[in-house]
Amino acid sequence: MTDYKTVPEALEHIESIFFSGITNIASGFHLFERILETDKVVHDLSVDMCVEAVTRKVFERLKELSKKEIDEKFENPVDTALATYAWLLLSKNYRKQEVIDLINNSQNLFWAKEVLWQHTNSQTSSAAE
Repeated sequence: MTDYKTVPEALEHIESIFFSGITNIASGFHLFERILETDKVVHDLSVDMCVEAVTRKVFERLKELSKKEIDEKFENPVDTALATYAWLLLSKNYRKQEVIDLINNSQNLFWAKEVLWQHTNSQTSSAAE
């Protein structure tokens, strides 16, 4: 049983100020990832992403948020949401290059770019072994 009733409720949780505050306390990627792994809503959404329609909704939301205009003087207010969506989608290898391009073309991101870097680095390490 999921901790949310609908996918939009899960997305709302991930985009909330509360969730952003929790994830932004991470001092590094491993702690950030641990927060994602232990968040019940993120975990349940990940499980539910075995359904194509759910995965597509997460991708569409990432696409929508990545195109939002932001004030370049400040951090991107949806950075942690984009990072979470990218983390989920890349873990499923869903439209991988599009996810990477959307994040790379977005402005003022820290965690989302870190997710890409870690994903690319882990793929490179795996290929070298």
